[in-house]
Amino acid sequence: MASQSEAIVQRIRQKRHDIAADLDQLNQSILAKYEQATDWRQLIRRNAVRATAGMLIAGLLLGLAVGNWREH
Repeated sequence: MASQSEAIVQRIRQKRHDIAADLDQLNQSILAKYEQATDWRQLIRRNAVRATAGMLIAGLLLGLAVGNWREH
């Protein structure tokens, strides 16, 4: 009976270890994806045309707003 109890305890310890390892691996994966998703330099490199167009439009709108403000 004692050896059976020890075997159960050992399996529980192994499962806890396995779960901890799985959680650590999941955490590392989430951190890597978060860093990739929030890296603005990489986002601009992947979407260079959109980024450039957005900056041009923002500059145009800012220029028009400042120009209209100076006229009043």
